[in-house]
Amino acid sequence: MGQTRKTEYYLDLRTDYGFKRVFGENPDILKSLLNEFLHEVIGRKITDVVYLQTEMLGFSNKEKRIIFDLYCEDKIMNRMIVEMQRAEQEYYESRMLYYMGRSISKSVKRGDLKYRMQKIISLHLLDYKSVWFNNSDELVRTIQLKDDKNKIFSEKVAIVLVNLCNFASRKRTIELPSLRHKWAYLLKNMQKMTLKDEAKETDPIFKRLYEESRLSNLNEEEMEEYKKSVLEYQDVQDAIECASKRSEARGMARGEARGEARGIKAGIAEGIVRGENNAKRAIIAQMLENGLSVPIIIKLTGLSEDEVQSLS
Repeated sequence: MGQTRKTEYYLDLRTDYGFKRVFGENPDILKSLLNEFLHEVIGRKITDVVYLQTEMLGFSNKEKRIIFDLYCEDKIMNRMIVEMQRAEQEYYESRMLYYMGRSISKSVKRGDLKYRMQKIISLHLLDYKSVWFNNSDELVRTIQLKDDKNKIFSEKVAIVLVNLCNFASRKRTIELPSLRHKWAYLLKNMQKMTLKDEAKETDPIFKRLYEESRLSNLNEEEMEEYKKSVLEYQDVQDAIECASKRSEARGMARGEARGEARGIKAGIAEGIVRGENNAKRAIIAQMLENGLSVPIIIKLTGLSEDEVQSLS
Protein backbone atom coordinates (compact mmCIF):
# COMPACT_ATOMS: atom_id res chain seq x y z
CA MET A 1 0.00 0.00 0.00
CA GLY A 2 1.16 3.56 -0.72
CA GLN A 3 2.29 5.79 2.09
CA THR A 4 -0.41 8.13 3.40
CA ARG A 5 0.41 11.78 2.77
CA LYS A 6 0.70 13.74 5.98
CA THR A 7 -1.81 16.56 6.38
CA GLU A 8 -0.21 19.99 6.04
CA TYR A 9 -1.54 22.94 8.02
CA TYR A 10 0.97 25.66 7.18
CA LEU A 11 2.56 27.35 4.20
CA ASP A 12 5.96 26.24 2.95
CA LEU A 13 7.95 29.43 3.60
CA ARG A 14 10.62 28.42 1.07
CA THR A 15 8.15 28.87 -1.79
CA ASP A 16 7.88 32.23 -3.51
CA TYR A 17 4.22 32.61 -2.54
CA GLY A 18 4.61 31.46 1.05
CA PHE A 19 7.64 33.62 1.77
CA LYS A 20 6.23 36.81 0.27
CA ARG A 21 2.78 36.35 1.79
CA VAL A 22 4.06 35.93 5.35
CA PHE A 23 7.08 38.26 5.36
CA GLY A 24 5.89 40.68 2.69
CA GLU A 25 2.55 41.44 4.35
CA ASN A 26 3.44 41.35 8.05
CA PRO A 27 6.08 43.95 8.97
CA ASP A 28 6.16 42.83 12.61
CA ILE A 29 7.19 39.30 11.60
CA LEU A 30 9.75 40.60 9.10
CA LYS A 31 11.14 43.01 11.69
CA SER A 32 11.69 40.16 14.16
CA LEU A 33 13.49 38.07 11.52
CA LEU A 34 15.73 41.00 10.56
CA ASN A 35 16.56 41.84 14.16
CA GLU A 36 17.65 38.27 14.83
CA PHE A 37 20.06 38.05 11.89
CA LEU A 38 21.07 41.67 11.19
CA HIS A 39 21.34 43.24 14.64
CA GLU A 40 25.13 42.85 14.77
CA VAL A 41 25.84 44.44 11.39
CA ILE A 42 23.29 47.24 11.79
CA GLY A 43 24.43 47.96 15.34
CA ARG A 44 21.01 48.74 16.73
CA LYS A 45 17.54 47.25 17.05
CA ILE A 46 15.17 47.77 14.14
CA THR A 47 12.02 49.42 15.49
CA ASP A 48 10.07 49.90 12.27
CA VAL A 49 10.02 48.44 8.76
CA VAL A 50 8.71 50.10 5.60
CA TYR A 51 8.32 48.04 2.42
CA LEU A 52 9.90 49.44 -0.75
CA GLN A 53 9.21 48.69 -4.41
CA THR A 54 10.66 45.25 -5.20
CA GLU A 55 11.19 45.89 -8.93
CA MET A 56 14.06 48.12 -10.00
CA LEU A 57 14.29 48.98 -13.70
CA GLY A 58 17.58 49.57 -15.48
CA PHE A 59 18.87 53.06 -16.23
CA SER A 60 18.34 52.26 -19.92
CA ASN A 61 16.42 49.70 -21.95
CA LYS A 62 19.62 47.69 -22.41
CA GLU A 63 20.34 47.41 -18.69
CA LYS A 64 19.11 44.43 -16.69
CA ARG A 65 16.13 44.98 -14.39
CA ILE A 66 16.07 43.32 -10.99
CA ILE A 67 13.30 42.00 -8.77
CA PHE A 68 13.97 41.55 -5.07
CA ASP A 69 12.05 39.01 -3.01
CA LEU A 70 11.68 41.75 -0.37
CA TYR A 71 13.15 45.24 -0.18
CA CYS A 72 12.63 47.47 2.83
CA GLU A 73 14.07 50.19 5.07
CA ASP A 74 13.97 50.97 8.76
CA LYS A 75 13.22 54.19 10.65
CA ILE A 76 16.69 55.67 10.07
CA MET A 77 16.71 54.68 6.38
CA ASN A 78 18.95 51.59 6.52
CA ARG A 79 17.95 49.56 3.46
CA MET A 80 17.64 45.78 3.53
CA ILE A 81 17.42 43.26 0.71
CA VAL A 82 15.93 39.89 1.72
CA GLU A 83 16.21 36.87 -0.58
CA MET A 84 15.04 33.27 -0.14
CA GLN A 85 17.35 31.35 -2.49
CA ARG A 86 16.00 27.91 -3.35
CA ALA A 87 18.73 26.57 -5.64
CA GLU A 88 22.41 27.08 -6.32
CA GLN A 89 23.36 29.47 -9.11
CA GLU A 90 26.71 29.59 -10.84
CA TYR A 91 26.92 33.38 -10.58
CA TYR A 92 24.94 33.95 -7.38
CA GLU A 93 27.73 35.95 -5.70
CA SER A 94 27.78 38.31 -8.69
CA ARG A 95 24.02 38.68 -8.42
CA MET A 96 24.35 39.57 -4.73
CA LEU A 97 26.82 42.34 -5.57
CA TYR A 98 24.77 43.60 -8.51
CA TYR A 99 21.62 43.87 -6.39
CA MET A 100 23.52 45.75 -3.70
CA GLY A 101 25.21 48.03 -6.23
CA ARG A 102 21.88 49.03 -7.74
CA SER A 103 20.45 49.66 -4.28
CA ILE A 104 23.47 51.82 -3.37
CA SER A 105 23.15 53.90 -6.53
CA LYS A 106 19.47 54.50 -5.81
CA SER A 107 20.14 55.58 -2.22
CA VAL A 108 22.31 58.61 -3.10
CA LYS A 109 20.26 61.62 -4.14
CA ARG A 110 21.15 63.62 -7.23
CA GLY A 111 23.32 66.61 -6.39
CA ASP A 112 24.56 65.14 -3.09
CA LEU A 113 28.29 65.92 -3.30
CA LYS A 114 28.93 64.24 0.08
CA TYR A 115 27.60 60.88 -1.14
CA ARG A 116 25.42 60.40 1.92
CA MET A 117 24.15 56.87 1.42
CA GLN A 118 22.12 54.61 3.64
CA LYS A 119 23.54 51.40 5.02
CA ILE A 120 22.71 48.54 2.62
CA ILE A 121 22.40 45.08 4.17
CA SER A 122 21.62 42.01 2.07
CA LEU A 123 20.16 38.96 3.86
CA HIS A 124 20.21 35.66 1.95
CA LEU A 125 18.39 32.59 3.26
CA LEU A 126 20.04 29.66 1.48
CA ASP A 127 18.00 26.49 0.99
CA TYR A 128 20.82 24.54 -0.69
CA LYS A 129 24.29 23.26 0.19
CA SER A 130 26.40 26.38 -0.24
CA VAL A 131 30.19 26.33 -0.61
CA TRP A 132 30.22 29.17 1.92
CA PHE A 133 29.33 26.70 4.65
CA ASN A 134 31.18 23.67 3.24
CA ASN A 135 28.96 21.09 4.97
CA SER A 136 29.63 22.65 8.41
CA ASP A 137 27.21 23.23 11.27
CA GLU A 138 27.73 26.99 10.93
CA LEU A 139 24.46 28.91 10.77
CA VAL A 140 25.43 32.45 9.73
CA ARG A 141 28.25 34.00 7.70
CA THR A 142 28.72 37.77 7.51
CA ILE A 143 30.64 39.30 4.61
CA GLN A 144 31.92 42.86 4.96
CA LEU A 145 34.28 45.19 3.09
CA LYS A 146 37.68 44.92 4.84
CA ASP A 147 41.35 45.58 4.10
CA ASP A 148 44.23 43.10 4.32
CA LYS A 149 44.65 43.88 8.04
CA ASN A 150 41.01 42.86 8.66
CA LYS A 151 40.02 46.48 9.31
CA ILE A 152 36.54 47.37 8.08
CA PHE A 153 36.80 49.78 5.15
CA SER A 154 33.13 50.75 5.27
CA GLU A 155 30.21 49.76 7.47
CA LYS A 156 27.77 50.89 4.81
CA VAL A 157 27.52 47.47 3.15
CA ALA A 158 27.25 43.90 4.39
CA ILE A 159 26.01 40.52 3.15
CA VAL A 160 24.58 38.03 5.65
CA LEU A 161 24.17 34.38 4.61
CA VAL A 162 21.95 31.98 6.58
CA ASN A 163 22.38 28.23 6.16
CA LEU A 164 19.00 26.45 6.18
CA CYS A 165 20.35 23.05 5.13
CA ASN A 166 21.15 21.79 8.62
CA PHE A 167 17.49 21.89 9.65
CA ALA A 168 15.88 19.20 7.50
CA SER A 169 15.30 16.71 10.34
CA ARG A 170 12.15 16.95 12.45
CA LYS A 171 12.83 17.96 16.06
CA ARG A 172 11.11 19.86 18.83
CA THR A 173 11.71 23.59 18.61
CA ILE A 174 12.42 23.73 22.35
CA GLU A 175 15.58 21.71 21.68
CA LEU A 176 17.06 24.43 19.46
CA PRO A 177 19.88 26.40 21.12
CA SER A 178 18.89 29.96 20.09
CA LEU A 179 16.20 32.10 18.47
CA ARG A 180 18.35 32.22 15.33
CA HIS A 181 18.25 28.43 15.12
CA LYS A 182 14.50 28.46 15.73
CA TRP A 183 13.97 30.98 12.91
CA ALA A 184 16.09 28.89 10.53
CA TYR A 185 14.30 25.70 11.53
CA LEU A 186 10.82 27.15 10.95
CA LEU A 187 11.85 28.75 7.64
CA LYS A 188 12.92 25.28 6.51
CA ASN A 189 10.13 23.22 8.10
CA MET A 190 7.01 25.35 8.60
CA GLN A 191 5.04 23.10 6.24
CA LYS A 192 5.81 20.12 8.52
CA MET A 193 4.60 21.73 11.74
CA THR A 194 1.40 20.57 13.42
CA LEU A 195 -1.47 22.20 15.27
CA LYS A 196 0.02 20.77 18.47
CA ASP A 197 3.25 22.66 17.76
CA GLU A 198 1.28 25.89 17.41
CA ALA A 199 -0.62 25.23 20.64
CA LYS A 200 2.66 24.70 22.52
CA GLU A 201 4.29 27.89 21.21
CA THR A 202 4.63 30.61 23.84
CA ASP A 203 6.73 33.27 22.07
CA PRO A 204 4.35 36.00 20.75
CA ILE A 205 6.18 36.55 17.45
CA PHE A 206 6.34 32.84 16.65
CA LYS A 207 2.65 32.51 17.54
CA ARG A 208 2.06 35.25 14.95
CA LEU A 209 4.19 33.31 12.47
CA TYR A 210 2.02 30.23 12.94
CA GLU A 211 -1.18 32.27 12.61
CA GLU A 212 -0.13 34.01 9.40
CA SER A 213 1.20 30.77 7.88
CA ARG A 214 -2.05 28.81 8.24
CA LEU A 215 -3.29 27.29 5.01
CA SER A 216 -6.83 27.83 6.30
CA ASN A 217 -6.31 31.57 5.81
CA LEU A 218 -6.23 31.14 2.03
CA ASN A 219 -9.31 31.47 -0.14
CA GLU A 220 -9.76 29.21 -3.17
CA GLU A 221 -7.90 31.49 -5.59
CA GLU A 222 -5.01 32.01 -3.17
CA MET A 223 -4.77 28.27 -2.54
CA GLU A 224 -4.41 27.63 -6.28
CA GLU A 225 -1.67 30.23 -6.49
CA TYR A 226 0.13 28.65 -3.53
CA LYS A 227 -0.14 25.14 -5.01
CA LYS A 228 1.39 26.45 -8.23
CA SER A 229 4.26 27.95 -6.23
CA VAL A 230 4.82 24.62 -4.43
CA LEU A 231 4.93 22.76 -7.75
CA GLU A 232 7.42 25.27 -9.12
CA TYR A 233 9.63 24.74 -6.07
CA GLN A 234 9.41 20.95 -6.37
CA ASP A 235 10.04 21.07 -10.13
CA VAL A 236 13.18 23.11 -9.56
CA GLN A 237 14.51 20.58 -7.03
CA ASP A 238 13.60 17.64 -9.28
CA ALA A 239 15.14 19.30 -12.35
CA ILE A 240 18.40 20.02 -10.54
CA GLU A 241 18.64 16.46 -9.19
CA CYS A 242 17.76 14.87 -12.53
CA ALA A 243 20.08 17.07 -14.59
CA SER A 244 22.95 16.57 -12.15
CA LYS A 245 22.60 12.79 -12.34
CA ARG A 246 22.43 12.84 -16.15
CA SER A 247 25.43 15.15 -16.40
CA GLU A 248 27.49 13.06 -14.03
CA ALA A 249 26.58 9.86 -15.88
CA ARG A 250 27.51 11.38 -19.27
CA GLY A 251 30.74 12.71 -17.83
CA MET A 252 31.67 9.37 -16.32
CA ALA A 253 30.90 7.57 -19.59
CA ARG A 254 33.07 9.96 -21.62
CA GLY A 255 35.82 9.79 -19.07
CA GLU A 256 35.83 6.01 -18.98
CA ALA A 257 35.95 5.85 -22.79
CA ARG A 258 38.96 8.14 -22.94
CA GLY A 259 40.51 6.40 -19.98
CA GLU A 260 41.71 3.53 -22.16
CA ALA A 261 44.09 5.87 -23.94
CA ARG A 262 44.94 8.32 -21.15
CA GLY A 263 44.63 6.25 -18.02
CA ILE A 264 41.38 5.42 -16.26
CA LYS A 265 41.79 7.91 -13.41
CA ALA A 266 42.65 10.92 -15.61
CA GLY A 267 39.88 10.07 -18.10
CA ILE A 268 37.16 9.85 -15.46
CA ALA A 269 38.28 13.18 -13.98
CA GLU A 270 38.04 14.91 -17.35
CA GLY A 271 34.64 13.37 -18.00
CA ILE A 272 33.29 14.63 -14.70
CA VAL A 273 34.49 18.16 -15.48
CA ARG A 274 32.77 18.08 -18.86
CA GLY A 275 29.63 16.79 -17.21
CA GLU A 276 29.64 19.65 -14.72
CA ASN A 277 30.03 22.17 -17.53
CA ASN A 278 26.91 20.79 -19.20
CA ALA A 279 24.90 20.63 -15.97
CA LYS A 280 23.57 24.17 -16.10
CA ARG A 281 22.29 23.82 -19.68
CA ALA A 282 20.65 20.51 -18.81
CA ILE A 283 18.98 22.02 -15.74
CA ILE A 284 17.50 24.89 -17.76
CA ALA A 285 16.20 22.49 -20.41
CA GLN A 286 14.64 20.31 -17.69
CA MET A 287 12.96 23.34 -16.10
CA LEU A 288 11.44 24.33 -19.43
CA GLU A 289 10.24 20.77 -20.04
CA ASN A 290 8.57 20.80 -16.61
CA GLY A 291 6.63 23.94 -17.51
CA LEU A 292 8.38 26.52 -15.31
CA SER A 293 7.82 30.06 -16.51
CA VAL A 294 10.71 32.08 -17.95
CA PRO A 295 10.61 34.73 -15.14
CA ILE A 296 10.91 31.97 -12.49
CA ILE A 297 13.85 30.38 -14.37
CA ILE A 298 15.56 33.77 -14.69
CA LYS A 299 15.24 34.34 -10.95
CA LEU A 300 16.51 30.87 -10.04
CA THR A 301 19.45 30.73 -12.47
CA GLY A 302 20.58 34.32 -12.93
CA LEU A 303 20.50 33.91 -16.73
CA SER A 304 19.19 36.64 -18.99
CA GLU A 305 15.85 36.28 -20.76
CA ASP A 306 17.65 35.86 -24.11
CA GLU A 307 19.78 33.01 -22.70
CA VAL A 308 16.72 31.19 -21.38
CA GLN A 309 14.75 31.73 -24.58
CA SER A 310 17.64 30.30 -26.64
CA LEU A 311 17.15 27.00 -24.82
CA SER A 312 13.38 26.83 -25.31
